[in-house]
Amino acid sequence: MLIDMKLKILFIGPVYGGSLPPANYTASTLKNMGHEVEFLDFSIFKDAYFKTDHITRDNGQKSLFYLFPHPILHNGFNTKEAGIA
Repeated sequence: MLIDMKLKILFIGPVYGGSLPPANYTASTLKNMGHEVEFLDFSIFKDAYFKTDHITRDNGQKSLFYLFPHPILHNGFNTKEAGIA
């Protein structure tokens, strides 16, 4: 039964905003339910993200900021077995 399963969950938090507190709460709740949760706290990049305002005001270019962690995520978690695929 799903209720008896211990899941492996990769939870990626936001860089900033109102969804940060619910993300922290959700990850904590999943851990308290007995699941194995790895929470990536991207809020540490908030200051760097806002520094992009000094470089460009173009939102398309600013969105490229979010691409830089992709290789890190791919290399670090591609080899781990998922709880649900």
